[in-house]
Amino acid sequence: MTSNLRIVVEDPPHEDAAEITRRLIAFNRRIAERPEPQRFVAAARDDTGTIRGGVNAILHWDVLFIDDFWVDEGLQRQGLGSRLLAAAEREGLKRGANIAYLDTFSWQARPFYEKQGYTVFGELPYANDRHKRFFMSKRLKDRPT
Repeated sequence: MTSNLRIVVEDPPHEDAAEITRRLIAFNRRIAERPEPQRFVAAARDDTGTIRGGVNAILHWDVLFIDDFWVDEGLQRQGLGSRLLAAAEREGLKRGANIAYLDTFSWQARPFYEKQGYTVFGELPYANDRHKRFFMSKRLKDRPT
């Protein structure tokens, strides 16, 4: 019975946040037979081994999520970002991805992603409409018939 429950807001979140995530994932796996997400990185390193750019990616079923994507400012606009994104997409394809998606803010890289074939499928206003967050996707291959 829910009448005996109380709602609390905790700031900052503590171990309850991890427990909520753990329980949601367990539910999703049980109900939707969700496989373990496949995480990988496509990274660019210089001769000393220092990372100069990279993509954190996660494959969920047949959908590749481009999570974090960063290129050293001194190396931007030289093709490195395109090469890194293409490497992540190729790895996603090898692992069974059909589509990729990502999000980017209005001050970030929307034009870059559009040049790579991504299209906007949604947006959210931020900071009283001063900024926007764009959700973008790209078909990597046709869906199986």
